[in-house]
Amino acid sequence: MPDQGHRLHRRGVPAGGRQHRAALQGRAQRDRGALSRDQGPIPVRLPRPGARRALPGRGQRRRRRAGGVWRVRHAHPAPIRRPPGGVRLLSHQAADAAAGRRRPRRGRAAQRVRPEAPQPRHPGHPDPLSPGETVVLTDRKQRRYLISLTEGGQFSYHGGTVAHDDLLGQPEGTRVRASKGARLLALRPTAADWTLKAPRGAQVVYPKDQAMIVNLADIAPGCEVVEAGAGSGALTTALLRAVRPGGRVISFERREDFADVARRNVAARLGDVGDAWELVVDDAGDHLAERACDRVVLDLLEPWELVGAAATALRAGGVLCAYTPTVTQVTRLREALVAAGGWARAETVETLQRGWHVDGLAVRPDHRMVAHTAFLNVARRVPDADDAAGAADPPDATHGGEHAGGEPGEPAPPAEGD
Repeated sequence: MPDQGHRLHRRGVPAGGRQHRAALQGRAQRDRGALSRDQGPIPVRLPRPGARRALPGRGQRRRRRAGGVWRVRHAHPAPIRRPPGGVRLLSHQAADAAAGRRRPRRGRAAQRVRPEAPQPRHPGHPDPLSPGETVVLTDRKQRRYLISLTEGGQFSYHGGTVAHDDLLGQPEGTRVRASKGARLLALRPTAADWTLKAPRGAQVVYPKDQAMIVNLADIAPGCEVVEAGAGSGALTTALLRAVRPGGRVISFERREDFADVARRNVAARLGDVGDAWELVVDDAGDHLAERACDRVVLDLLEPWELVGAAATALRAGGVLCAYTPTVTQVTRLREALVAAGGWARAETVETLQRGWHVDGLAVRPDHRMVAHTAFLNVARRVPDADDAAGAADPPDATHGGEHAGGEPGEPAPPAEGD
């Protein structure tokens, strides 16, 4: 008999989350097992994991304990039995079969069939929120949650549950209260909200890099852009917004699963884009040279492999932009541009984004920032290799003008004594 007041006798554990505090163990209690938190309340009167008492070997008959419950192995489900006056323990498959249900198969057959979403409405649209729309919920700590509204649906998070019906028919900017009292602001998502919170397959290009790519590559309405590496469709969405009306984006993606994610994200964000977008599930290297275009955007592991194909596809004066996360990729790409010839004004830049905390007169930089994500490499296509003044220069000379007070892309002035 343990001493009165001792709550952690032998193998006892503290109460886990959402569990009542353990009672005094000065009396007989049911076994709660040796697992903490949500795993603590294992089935009553079953042997705890790691118990010293050995289970019967294979082929031996297991004995029934008091209460009519058969001892089970934790690693192997026990056969279905129903002892007289006892409890029947069922596996998931047996329980579903007994209830006349079939568990859905994994894969495409198990995907939910969602109703067709309406044409997306961008922030500031005068109509109220409607079923099928995507909204972003923001709590008091500026945490954001992207949800798709459905009739009778619910959104659950650590602050409680929010009924979709409380938002349907309400104007944008409505505040809704969760079941635990937390208040959330409902807005239609911006491009940045969608990029960071939308479903993804591959890593997305961050909003700060999307804006720089559109600016550095001078992607404007009417441009024809070839994108190699669609990924999750985040950059594709930014390109489609920039080229319309009158422009077109041809995206290449070798992986079918990533292409499916890109299709869904583009449709959810932009709706039906018609002929403005073509998605080709294949290697870009096999088809890029056949596509005459104004801009080429590369988001690949080895972009230098497509320098020759990009040179063939781009019209004179066209822009090549490559997204490269590592310095090694930058070096190999720039060397490939120099070796190929026919490229001018090559430059490599990086964007760092830092927010600021403003609270009255207390103004300071945020503790966190979006620092390095990738290097952006840009070069112009020229018809004559002899005129490629930018790409033929060494990388240190290409950007030397920035440190000497010159413009990006200008060669550095000669050092004293030269």
